[in-house]
Amino acid sequence: ICLRALEKAPDRRPASAAALADELEAFLRGARGPAVGGNLGHRIVRAVRRHPAAGFRLVGIVGTAAVVVARCLLAPDTIGFYTPVLVGLGAWGALAAAWEWAGVRALPVGTVARLFTLTDGVLVSFLLWLVDGANGPLVAVYPVLVAAAGVWLEGGLVRLAAAVSLVGYVAVLLARPAAVEWHLVAIVALLVFVIAAITDLQLGRLSFRERGGQPPG
Repeated sequence: ICLRALEKAPDRRPASAAALADELEAFLRGARGPAVGGNLGHRIVRAVRRHPAAGFRLVGIVGTAAVVVARCLLAPDTIGFYTPVLVGLGAWGALAAAWEWAGVRALPVGTVARLFTLTDGVLVSFLLWLVDGANGPLVAVYPVLVAAAGVWLEGGLVRLAAAVSLVGYVAVLLARPAAVEWHLVAIVALLVFVIAAITDLQLGRLSFRERGGQPPG
């Protein structure tokens, strides 16, 4: 009932306060509340909004896994190469779901946020190492991880994500030193730094507004 009352689309909310009161009274009498409407896409969007930390990660992980599976179907000779990648993606998704569950059940928000951040950096670096992607377009995921850390509205987590991303990227480069392209390394490091600075600045502005002030500039 609460979820329906909070729907953005008017046709998905109770038609009036009286209708909402009727639903609540029926619920108190033991009747089951009306189902939240919407198609599968709408339900997925709602779930991601309710659990953004795990939700956005799972959308990205499932989408990536779908692309990898399609690649394997089109080129069966690549199945052996991509099987560890799918295992890594599955582990990442499972850990994301586990941290979300732990956050809902018991662990403090700060602890869960750091678990998400460290897991992201380690598994992304591992997957890049698997596919020898240190010099490919997949390194763009590091700045995305930094931006994702902004979900918790804490500048310290953004800086942690930046540090973990850079350390992970350096580890991947050291594992395959023959493939290092210095200009790409510089670009990735710069992007991580810039995204971290932008995200941190935006969080500072939000915090300033919450205290009743106006952000500078």
